[in-house]
Amino acid sequence: IKENAPSLLLSGLSALLFPAKKAAESSAPGDPSSSHLQPAAALGLAGYLSILRSMMPVAWEIARPILLSWGIRRLRKWLHRLFK
Repeated sequence: IKENAPSLLLSGLSALLFPAKKAAESSAPGDPSSSHLQPAAALGLAGYLSILRSMMPVAWEIARPILLSWGIRRLRKWLHRLFK
């Protein structure tokens, strides 16, 4: 799983964001395994907003250390100028 995680993640995201409408392809016309396949539904604006909303905690976990380090640097510069 660790070796294939990046490709699985990218394929899953691309399938969510860019659903392909493929016709059911079968090797035999009476193949019962392909008769239940349906084309993928396109994601609307509400779907994209829902995905973004669910990704907000992950984005915050990534952005928080960056913002904290940036804020600490700015505060150190300001204090250095103030007491110089």
